[in-house]
Amino acid sequence: MAFDLNRFRETEFNHRTDTISVPNLKAFFGEKEEPVWKVRNLSAAELASIEAEIARNRSVRQAADLAEGEGQTEQNLDALKTLLGIIPDSVPDHHVGRLVAVELASIEPKVTRRDAVLLAERFANDFTRIYESIQQLTLMGAEEKKSPSSGETPE
Repeated sequence: MAFDLNRFRETEFNHRTDTISVPNLKAFFGEKEEPVWKVRNLSAAELASIEAEIARNRSVRQAADLAEGEGQTEQNLDALKTLLGIIPDSVPDHHVGRLVAVELASIEPKVTRRDAVLLAERFANDFTRIYESIQQLTLMGAEEKKSPSSGETPE
């Protein structure tokens, strides 16, 4: 059977989502709230932006290293790295990508890069499960928007 390009073009899609139970983070949710983290799949453009962010982080780290060789104080360099959002040299590039993915794909709570770093540092297992869910959703792609008559509520 041939691919129906016209149907593909006319179909509306939603991000595919998942809710991950994070009981280790219960203390940071409201008393009657269930500790869950909601994420979505990433688009190809967002995947490309992750790769670009890895490259940018690497380039800025190299520039900061050059400045260090030119007599900048360690305190000034640390301030520069913080200002530019540089992730430390000791963090592998693939982990930088994971941090950016969690930042981009987290729906609830909506987090910043710094929040993703803190989550990874303090709750590595939960961070990894959240990232793996994002990765799985991304591999699955977007999902066809449900029609209101199907009883499903579109997101």
